[in-house]
Amino acid sequence: MSWNAADADRRQAGLVRMGTITEVDAANARVRVSFGGETNSAFIPFMAQRAGGAVVWSPPVVGEQVVVASPGGDTAQGVVLGSIFQGGFPAPSADGGSFEVHLGGSKVVITDGSVVITSNGSSLSLDASGVKINGARVDLN
Repeated sequence: MSWNAADADRRQAGLVRMGTITEVDAANARVRVSFGGETNSAFIPFMAQRAGGAVVWSPPVVGEQVVVASPGGDTAQGVVLGSIFQGGFPAPSADGGSFEVHLGGSKVVITDGSVVITSNGSSLSLDASGVKINGARVDLN
């Protein structure tokens, strides 16, 4: 195989890769990724669901498995496209009809008929039957 053919094969293999986050620089919206036995990538950006008028901020964490797309197969120029549920970070639900956001002891679960917000023992539930608030203390003004 010629050098040119080997280089083309290497670049093609690097276009889309799976790896694991090894370091997070949240202040600059960048991460380092390990692609297995290799050394870590350079700091590369991670995608956001929205980054314009509406902004969604949810940086990945160390140990999260991700998909990296790299123009020309050069992982130093890559970008993290998204995450993949796996053993250390399993899917939070088996319900295919819900939208959920979890962070620590808090979560928001939206289904076709309800919205439930819970945080560390307190909850707010909205559905066709009304609004339910459950907490150790409720302040209303």
